[in-house]
Amino acid sequence: MCLLPFANASAQTNCQTPIADPASNITSTSAMLTWTIPGGSLAPSFNLIYRKLIPAGSPWVNIVGIGPFYPLSNLTPATPYEFQVSQSCVNPNGTVSISTPSNIVLFTTQPAASNCLTPIGLSTTNIATTSALLSWQPAANSLSYNVRYRIVNTAIWTVLAGPNTTRQLSNLLPSSTYEWQVQSNCSNTPNTSVSPYSTSIFFSTLPNSVGCMCL
Repeated sequence: MCLLPFANASAQTNCQTPIADPASNITSTSAMLTWTIPGGSLAPSFNLIYRKLIPAGSPWVNIVGIGPFYPLSNLTPATPYEFQVSQSCVNPNGTVSISTPSNIVLFTTQPAASNCLTPIGLSTTNIATTSALLSWQPAANSLSYNVRYRIVNTAIWTVLAGPNTTRQLSNLLPSSTYEWQVQSNCSNTPNTSVSPYSTSIFFSTLPNSVGCMCL
C-alpha cells in the first residue's frame, strides 16, 4: 500500500473526508478536478495532490489552499494521471487539522492534436438542385467529424457534426456554387482535440427544371 504525501497527517473526526469526483473537460493538456464534502457542506480550503502514472514512481505535485475545484493545465497528452484531495480544517483553538485523503481518481489525457489527422479523399456526388452527398476517407484517431459548408464568397459557415464519413446536404439553393471542408474530432469532448480543416472542395447545384412549352 502506497502512502500519499498527506496520508500521515493526523485526522480529526470533525474534519470530513472529501469525495473526489471523476475528472471532466479532459483535453490533451488539461482537466477539471472537483470534489465535495458529504452532506453538501464545503470547506474553505482543500489540498490537492496529483501525478502521472507513467513512468512509474513519478513525483506527486502538491497544491494547497484551494476551493472545491481546480483546473489542471500543462499536462502531458495521452498520459494516465491520478489525484486525491484532503480537507484543511481550522479548529476552535486556531490549529489546523487535515482530513483523511479522499478516494483516488484516475483519468487519462486525450491524444495531442498533432495525432488528429485531417481527412483526405473528399468527394461530392449525387449533386441535384437542392442537395448533394459529401464523403471522405476515415482518418486515424478520429471519433467523429465536423463538416462546414457555405456558398462561395459568403462569410457564414454551416457546421454539421457526426461520426459517419458521409454527409447528405439538403435545402441548398439551385444554380449556386458551394464550398465545403471537413476536420477530424479526436476527443470525447467535442472540439477539444481536432485536426485542421481540409482544403475546400467546390461544387455547383443544378438549375431548376424549366418545362418545355410546345406550340
